[in-house]
Amino acid sequence: MTIKAILRDGHIQPLEPLPSAWSDGQELVVEEPDSVVAQTQLDQWEKELEAAAAQIPAEEHDRFGRALAENERESKNDLDFTALPDVPTENWLKRAAMPP
Repeated sequence: MTIKAILRDGHIQPLEPLPSAWSDGQELVVEEPDSVVAQTQLDQWEKELEAAAAQIPAEEHDRFGRALAENERESKNDLDFTALPDVPTENWLKRAAMPP
């Protein structure tokens, strides 16, 4: 079985749950992933993406842009700043960052 993981600060951290059949202390084999995608592959993908996007009618681009803008407006309106404590922001941020 293969799982994805990243190397962070010298430790391997899984990006997904470990199989339940694995046990603590079990030996695992870690392999480097295949080589990074070549720039020519990225360039080809970019051309294909641009060609596909060019086929979308301008009205759809506009409709999507309006929907994104409306979503952003709504999300900003949903913020409730009244729940914040009545203390200077820098003190509140320091206290929020402190461990319990």
